[in-house]
Amino acid sequence: MMTNIQSVLSYRFTAPEKLFFDASVWLPIFASHHYSPDSVGLYSNFYKVCLDAKCEIYIDTLIMSEFINTYARTEFNHAGGTLRYKNFKLYRASGEFTPIADAIAAACREMLKHSIRIGSGFETVNAKTLLDDYATGKFDFNDQMYVEICKANNLKLVTHDGDFKDSGLFILTANQTLLSSV
Repeated sequence: MMTNIQSVLSYRFTAPEKLFFDASVWLPIFASHHYSPDSVGLYSNFYKVCLDAKCEIYIDTLIMSEFINTYARTEFNHAGGTLRYKNFKLYRASGEFTPIADAIAAACREMLKHSIRIGSGFETVNAKTLLDDYATGKFDFNDQMYVEICKANNLKLVTHDGDFKDSGLFILTANQTLLSSV
């Protein structure tokens, strides 16, 4: 199956569609202060269009976890990382992290308000194949699971991650490298 890659700028919905936003899209929308204004604008506008079009936006625990951890670690690095704190867990336990944790939780609540929770389907995937592929060093395990989730549920993937180029999925993106690969 060929990967179909379309731009978030020009894509026109034909009906309410089923979309799976990955963390590379949620982060510029809800942690915008760490992303380029172009990415923030493109994905925030696309998100609004999706909501206006009454698209079904799906989310699973892997996406939520990746969003939370990436956001928190980005803040840790921005706060001086290991130069100021012995490790990430000490930063997370500090008073400095409390407002960050609150902002992350608020972002997650907003994501959940406009999303449909879905299971990863881990119990039905061929874990041996995923792990064998992962062991080659060419695949990210979470990305492999996202592909399986999208295929099993007929979801279009909204991503900025170039690793999905050969996934066989329908992809919506603003990633110019991905778009030029078609």
